[in-house]
Amino acid sequence: MREKTVGDLIYRRRVERNITQKQLCDGLCSVQTLSKIESGERIPDVFLLEYLLQRLGISADDFEVVLFDDEFREIELRDTIEEQIVEGNRKEAEMLLERAYKTAREGIRGQYYYLIKAVLSSALNEHMETVEYIKKALACTHINNIKTIKEVLLSTKEIELLCMVAEEYLLLNKDNDARMVLENLLQFIDNNDIQEMELVKTYPKIVYLQSQFVNNQKERMESIKRCERAFELLARRASTVFLAEIMQLLIAYYDELKLFNKGLRLKKQLKSMEDLYAEFNRDLYLAQQPMKWFKESKRREYLLCEELIRGERIAKRVKRSSFIEGIYEDIETLVRIENGSQSPSYKAFQMIV
Repeated sequence: MREKTVGDLIYRRRVERNITQKQLCDGLCSVQTLSKIESGERIPDVFLLEYLLQRLGISADDFEVVLFDDEFREIELRDTIEEQIVEGNRKEAEMLLERAYKTAREGIRGQYYYLIKAVLSSALNEHMETVEYIKKALACTHINNIKTIKEVLLSTKEIELLCMVAEEYLLLNKDNDARMVLENLLQFIDNNDIQEMELVKTYPKIVYLQSQFVNNQKERMESIKRCERAFELLARRASTVFLAEIMQLLIAYYDELKLFNKGLRLKKQLKSMEDLYAEFNRDLYLAQQPMKWFKESKRREYLLCEELIRGERIAKRVKRSSFIEGIYEDIETLVRIENGSQSPSYKAFQMIV
């Protein structure tokens, strides 16, 4: 009988959607690794887990993720790099990035490296260079042809990168390229079952960018439907990422169609939001700044493996000597695990839990 683990969830969702192992793990890990994850023989690291779940349309935000020490250190480092960018310390951010990812330029970690390079380049208005960095980032997880993105599985992180490249195309006056990317993304979303918690991170921005290509009445009505869906999604998930932009679009559409009551209600709501943000000296339009938009869509709730083990053992008043029976031969191994200097094997972790 298959155990009820995250691997079981991945397996069941994959089978339900008639997705092969190769399709799901392409550019992320080997088929053998995915098989071990699905069978419960292996725990995926936090980065691989998020990509696998997102490609299946599942949000990792509902999960309590147990981190090993090296994963936690990398997350802390990424937070530091991103904070340096937000604060305008470009050189410091770039130095930390180059030092940390000197040899990690492939796969999931390589994608993060090129994402940050793209954000730094975009801040300098180097749009051609930014597009090249985004393409390198996408290639790290085997998305080599932007024209065929509707035919592959996309994680939320990969959709974010494609939104970013569409925005850069617009800045380069490559409207046809931008439109192609956005239309393919909308088609991908329409054809895939994606949980709201993940959809809210990207759909409003796609809709906002796509609205720039409305040329006739039919396209206008389609855009209104998308904006209304995005607005409802943002309201249900209590998110402000692109909320103001979507509200402004709807107000303009409603005024154009002489739906004044709908437009007036939204205007009052938008004014209230702007007043609230002004009172706390915050900018409601942070989503337009790439790094802040990415940071808005991220989760920061993790459990450290060593803290979980040590905390539960102490709470249950279990001595180390009795706790390690049948798992380890000496107490020192458990001491190293509890202080974060050593990680347990998967088998040992299961026994400890």
